[in-house]
Amino acid sequence: MCHLNLHQFFQPVDHIVSTRKALDPDQNHIIFLEGPSGTGKKDILWRLHNIGYTVVVLPYLDHAMQFDIDSIKIPEIANEWEQKLVSHLEQSLKMSEHKDQVVFVHRSPFSVNIFKGIDENSNKHLPFSSSTIMCHADEIRIMERVQARPYMEVDEIKKQYIEILQDNDKKNNIEERYASIMEKRDFDSRLNTTSVKQATANILTQCGLDFNFQFKRPS
Repeated sequence: MCHLNLHQFFQPVDHIVSTRKALDPDQNHIIFLEGPSGTGKKDILWRLHNIGYTVVVLPYLDHAMQFDIDSIKIPEIANEWEQKLVSHLEQSLKMSEHKDQVVFVHRSPFSVNIFKGIDENSNKHLPFSSSTIMCHADEIRIMERVQARPYMEVDEIKKQYIEILQDNDKKNNIEERYASIMEKRDFDSRLNTTSVKQATANILTQCGLDFNFQFKRPS
């Protein structure tokens, strides 16, 4: 059996690691995975969940489906989703113990600002310890992931909501806003998610979380 040390390939992000290590024993650190649709955030969280980490995914799509499809107002949906997410995190941090005192979260209040056209990281003002990691991937890979979603969905009503939200993203230049934020670097780290497998290993290393992948040497 061989062990693959992640530090051979990726590097820790000092201020994320130092923030984590400064936590009291009863505190936890939130790691937000941000970035435009199609950057593989949910796939990474699924992999992190499978190795024992707490992950929080409150799908924006599921929340949007609570609103009348003929009168969708993105700012209203975004504001309510943000309140729901923050409330959920506060309750989770109070009630549970988490592996390595870390909780990984899909999207954040940062997304709400972007949907509103505000290029500012509002996560800095949250009432708990957090870091924001901005996900990015090759343009072709993002396009493949996003364009496949309506065709993979069997629920016709859900498919309509997906198309409405995707049209809104195009209309409001959401990808361009994320690209602008990437240039400003108003976040704690960036993560290339073209390969979800590599990105999962990378995010563990960036956060200073030790995890050696094991594999069998070919006989």
